[in-house]
Amino acid sequence: PMLLLTKPLSQSEKRMREIVSTQVRVLKGGVHKYWVQPFWQEALNLMGDSDHMIKLSGVAMQEEEYISLIPDPIALANYHIRKLELSCYFRCHSQALKYAELLETRATSIEIMCPLIVTKHCLVGITYLTEAKCDNSTRYYKRKAKQALKRLTRLVDAGCIDAKPYYLMLKAEFASFEKKDVATIRMAFDSAIEAAMSSGFQGIAAFANEQAYHSLRGNHETERYVQMYWNTAVENYTSWGAFGKIDQMKQLRRYRADPIAENSQLPSVVEVNVTD
Repeated sequence: PMLLLTKPLSQSEKRMREIVSTQVRVLKGGVHKYWVQPFWQEALNLMGDSDHMIKLSGVAMQEEEYISLIPDPIALANYHIRKLELSCYFRCHSQALKYAELLETRATSIEIMCPLIVTKHCLVGITYLTEAKCDNSTRYYKRKAKQALKRLTRLVDAGCIDAKPYYLMLKAEFASFEKKDVATIRMAFDSAIEAAMSSGFQGIAAFANEQAYHSLRGNHETERYVQMYWNTAVENYTSWGAFGKIDQMKQLRRYRADPIAENSQLPSVVEVNVTD
């Protein structure tokens, strides 16, 4: 997980390719291959080198085959987190909600794995807040998001350094959801962005900038800030090597589409059977 977070995607992809190649050659595959493959394919998806934005199919793996061979619950939970993360990065809300709910209903020992659990809590919380904005069950989803924030708070209080950027980003999302004043929302997102950059989490910093852009746009008070967040998001995604994500941002900007609504209806989003 830390390789994907802290290194440019091209370096991460190369290293994960080497890991899988070694496991296949020396160990004839084994359980570790199923752990690395989703990370490898996620990197390829973000780089734009995949069959589909969200579907984990390409050079590293074929999703349908992978699902049928998943060896244990932890590997399955990791697969779900990779799907959730891609769905959030590419703003496919219906898919994000699907995997957030799967992760909430399937408890596994993944809870002890810090880099994965902080990602889960943050993105689950963001997904539930997004759903609360457009669903009649606002209280239910807001309560679920608060539970995710409490879990991150406990991790930060316990000294988990890696959790801080995720915790601050979810706090910023709450500030936006609760329609705090512009200065408060900006300060919250800026704190999350600074924490992510200090930790070397380029992808998280890029995502936080993009979320700030969407939270503040459409308000005449924020026009001078909105473009700054957009430009910084593109700059961070470029440094990270997420050219597939950048292409999507440019396409959505060109058509001035609402990214959440647009991607919720994308016909290319494949419904995957994850009940295996």
